[in-house]
Amino acid sequence: MHGTVLIVDPDPEQALTLRDSLIAEGHVVQVAQTFQAAVQTLAVGAVGVLVTAVRLGAFNGLHLVIRNRALDPHIRCIVIGRPTDRCCDLDRMGVPFLEKPVDASTIAAAVSQEIDKAAEQPLRRWPRKPVHLAAVVSDADIDIVDLSYGGLRLQGRETPLRVGTELTVSVPSLGVSVTAVARWTKPLHQDGEVWCGAEIVDPPAGTTNDWKGIVDSLDLARGGEKPVVYRRL
Repeated sequence: MHGTVLIVDPDPEQALTLRDSLIAEGHVVQVAQTFQAAVQTLAVGAVGVLVTAVRLGAFNGLHLVIRNRALDPHIRCIVIGRPTDRCCDLDRMGVPFLEKPVDASTIAAAVSQEIDKAAEQPLRRWPRKPVHLAAVVSDADIDIVDLSYGGLRLQGRETPLRVGTELTVSVPSLGVSVTAVARWTKPLHQDGEVWCGAEIVDPPAGTTNDWKGIVDSLDLARGGEKPVVYRRL
């Protein structure tokens, strides 16, 4: 079973070695050399396995793993680095750690194992669409990171994004409001921002708020650009 792999490593020689090894195994491979480039690639939503170095300049590969887990827990992750780079957080999250330099057989086996694990995970009930939409919840400015027929992934202040809270999410650009319940949150920054997963509450009988139609009306532009938003008339 083959999958799309994103390699994140500022060392071009190591990245090339990993890329060639995985291409030889039949995988589709993308390479990013910076944290920011990796974030942009992951936002497109086509990655099955993330392979990241620990040392990414001012950033840490572990931060990328944690960020990615919050956005899409179905993507498998592998971290590579020096022996001293290994930490207990990786073991706690169940993320494999490979010591540099990583040879062809080691990376191929590790990626194949992670793809097999992904295949064992249950499929999502609804496919998600990554978006960048401004919304308002309880007079607070909130960003919608992605959405589906059954849920929203939000980014904003911890208040009002609290687990168990019923949220009225207003999306001015779409001219629609939807009710959801916050199911989980994860801290994003030290300044109180969080990611929040919210489940859409079934609308009352007879409502004209066709959320499924809203989701279907959103198409992603190519090349990691912002989504094209089609206004419903």
